[in-house]
Amino acid sequence: MSAPLALLAAGGTGGHLFPAEALAGALRARGFEVDLATDARAARYAGSFPARAIHVLPAETVRSRSPVALARTALTLGWGLVSGLALMRRVKPAIVVGFGGYPTVPPLLAARLSGIPTLVHEANGVMGRANRLLAPRVSAIATGFADIFATDPALAAKATWTGNPLRPAVLAAATGDYPPLDGQLGLLVFGGSQGARVMSDVVPSAIARLDGHLRARLTVVQQAREEDLARVRAAYADAGVAAEVAGADRRRGHDAAGGVHARCAGRRTDPPRRRPAGIDADGASRQKRRNARRHRTARGSGGADGPRRVIRAGRIWNFASRRHGTCPPCPERP
Repeated sequence: MSAPLALLAAGGTGGHLFPAEALAGALRARGFEVDLATDARAARYAGSFPARAIHVLPAETVRSRSPVALARTALTLGWGLVSGLALMRRVKPAIVVGFGGYPTVPPLLAARLSGIPTLVHEANGVMGRANRLLAPRVSAIATGFADIFATDPALAAKATWTGNPLRPAVLAAATGDYPPLDGQLGLLVFGGSQGARVMSDVVPSAIARLDGHLRARLTVVQQAREEDLARVRAAYADAGVAAEVAGADRRRGHDAAGGVHARCAGRRTDPPRRRPAGIDADGASRQKRRNARRHRTARGSGGADGPRRVIRAGRIWNFASRRHGTCPPCPERP
């Protein structure tokens, strides 16, 4: 008998993906197969997700109240629902679990229409819009905080307070001892799943105001948005602070606390040289790179580090783990 399949659905940010990743590891340890359903944005950061396959479905966030934007969102989610129904017939999951974000709407609604048990997990004290839409329609609800449905008895009846799932790396880091504070100090700076701009605006300038002997003791590792990398590196270089500033990319490793997902491990602080649009650092066309990566392949092995497949609009993309020498345009590359 084949192992039951749990299809996890999550939006394209760390607040949705990290709890889903923690549950995926626990389910695999209990003999389940795990697939991930998400959108194209999340697929970029799901390289270490312990799933047999990643299914990319059409999804769109409500970005404004204009009739045109709402119509575009409705059409995209509708097409995602059609794709989700086809996915349910193809993979036949035993359960579908959503972790918030609009990319969870098509697969969860498709599962409900297909008669498959469904569950959503709400990590926050106030439900997000996608989970609010899905909550009345799913079989059960797991919550990160108690009594978030105190004023809604119908939802409270099917809600269970579970807390927020934590990845093994986070649990392992919590058991360690703090290093002594009389020598070099390591400072980890992150905010949001892809780097919050306010941290790039505030933290480097605050550190620059410290006395010189304090700055000399600091080694900073900061996560920043791609468009802020150059200026943050320059700010630390001007302040004479050793710093590693990297963008969020889940295809690369993470630190022991699981907080920063770094694209590269270099320490150069000079900004990248300008190059023509559409050309990577080694001169290759980005379109040619994409075309070279897209090909049909058989079902992947599904380990957390092994070859895996990303299914998008009928195509199967090889999602084998990448190394530094083949990562996207990168200012740290020697």
